[in-house]
Amino acid sequence: MSNFDRGFKSWSERTATSLRSRLKLKPHDPLLAFDLAKLLDVKLLKPEEITGLDSTQLSQLVSKDGSSWSAVTLCIENKHIVIYNTSHLLQRQSTDIMHELAHVIIGHKPSRFFVSANADMDIPLRDFDKKQEEEADWLSYCLLLPRVALEHIKRTNMSDEAVLQGYKVSGTLLKMRMALTGVNLQMKRFSKYKKKPLTK
Repeated sequence: MSNFDRGFKSWSERTATSLRSRLKLKPHDPLLAFDLAKLLDVKLLKPEEITGLDSTQLSQLVSKDGSSWSAVTLCIENKHIVIYNTSHLLQRQSTDIMHELAHVIIGHKPSRFFVSANADMDIPLRDFDKKQEEEADWLSYCLLLPRVALEHIKRTNMSDEAVLQGYKVSGTLLKMRMALTGVNLQMKRFSKYKKKPLTK
């Protein structure tokens, strides 16, 4: 991860809490990408829902050969539309969509527009620079697994399986967030001092 602007990480955590509040969720509750998209008035589309695609074009987009793309965002008449790859696992789809929503929340402006001729289609896409991509990554990870949720997971001894299913994240992301936020170390220290007998 690059060096973010001062205060960006704290802002990301506050944003994760604020958006949950708007959805009547507790700070540690799972935030589903589909619910957030609805709140932000961002339309989500599967490739199967794109009009004008023939069967060959559609099969190329959702087959294993099309696994190199994750999700793309279009802005048509000031309306954001996210098209996501349904051939990926649900946890991957969740992360991909949340990444695109993070761009929208931050207000990133694409560094350039280009046209993809993938599967013989001309699709206008947007491109972000490295800093913006890393910011969207960080915010999306905070939205999915904010620090307060990680602490809740540790305190309640939630199983990895329950976390992956409930929060719609991958095991890799869970481990990464636990490490990067220092929650693993924090909880180990807390457990150590909790067991330590009080001295007079």
